[in-house]
Amino acid sequence: TGKLPGVNVVADAAPGGTGSIRIRGMATVNSSNDPLYIVDGVPTDNINCINPSDIETMQVLKDAASASIYGSRAAGGVVIITTKHGKGERMTVNVNYSLSAQTVTKRYDMLNAEQWGQAYWQANVNDGLNPNNNNLGYHFDWGYDAQGNPQLYNVTMQKYLDDGNTVPSADTDWVKETTRTGVIQNYNVSVSNGNEKGSSYLSLGYYKNLGIIKYSDFERLSARLNTDYKLIGNVLTIGEHFTLNRTSEVSAPGGFLENVLQFNPSFPVYNTKGEYANLTGGYADRENPLGRLERNKDNRYTYWRAFGDVYLNLALFKGFNLRTTAGIDYSQKQQRIFTMPISNGNVANPENAVEAKQEHWMKWMWNAVATYNMEIGKHRADYMLGVEVNRQDDVW
Repeated sequence: TGKLPGVNVVADAAPGGTGSIRIRGMATVNSSNDPLYIVDGVPTDNINCINPSDIETMQVLKDAASASIYGSRAAGGVVIITTKHGKGERMTVNVNYSLSAQTVTKRYDMLNAEQWGQAYWQANVNDGLNPNNNNLGYHFDWGYDAQGNPQLYNVTMQKYLDDGNTVPSADTDWVKETTRTGVIQNYNVSVSNGNEKGSSYLSLGYYKNLGIIKYSDFERLSARLNTDYKLIGNVLTIGEHFTLNRTSEVSAPGGFLENVLQFNPSFPVYNTKGEYANLTGGYADRENPLGRLERNKDNRYTYWRAFGDVYLNLALFKGFNLRTTAGIDYSQKQQRIFTMPISNGNVANPENAVEAKQEHWMKWMWNAVATYNMEIGKHRADYMLGVEVNRQDDVW
């Protein structure tokens, strides 16, 4: 964000979210608007495996001509990422650590239980209904003035919202109850070295993000090795870029914050036994938000990814360059999805189960690109000829 002019980045507040990046605006509804990423010559649509500390440069290709070699995949633009290489005659070790806090920038000013009741009363009166015919525990003292306008005099609540007197009425700020101050830790160590014969770069990284929504988190362990070696001076160079990382995440249930914002503040988090309160009456078709997070907190996935390439670069004479690259992108995802029993009104479910999932993705590519830059006096001509082959296999 802010490093690439003309590029619109909409952040994703989820711990493992990558946000959305728009280079050439919005395309049609059913087509992808995401750019194609080229990492050290290897195309990918997922850059979650890249440790930001390993990035040396970023370049954006917007126009059709410069992105033509990538075909229809480049319809949303291309982001070319080059990772760091070894530099200097002496070995250099860099260590950095950061700790930051993440909070909600501006909290919604939520209605309390009394204000919610007043709005509920007004809505029923507007619809010509009797607001006291409700199963939410509210009682309204109201009438009409001399001009026939409805007037609300007082709002009261039942002490308990259930027949067993175990769910007391409350005044709950559900946004406050389900969110927290997120903590982000980031550790990086790199070793760099280079000379006239070649260079090497090794990095290790650890990233931990405790999300703003309770029980959500994202963790990434990453390792990168970049090397190159000049076999024949500057004429023939071989090298590789390779990264291995492990990510793990517990994400909040889908649409969670939307449900929280709509939740009735008169309902308590806990019942008189100290357990998560089960919803009753008009809210028997919903789950207690804190209870929902508790049941979701063990639904974690673990994702391994090996991504990299080997290349050979040939520069026979001035202005001419031939580079061939073979790349691999292998991913494996394991996940356990728990179904916990719910004894809650219309959404009650006695099932106690676990589903285990394992998925594999294998991609490989090979390309060869020849370029020739010719200059004669004040004239210049650039030529490029390239070919690329890609294959992808998915196992579910």
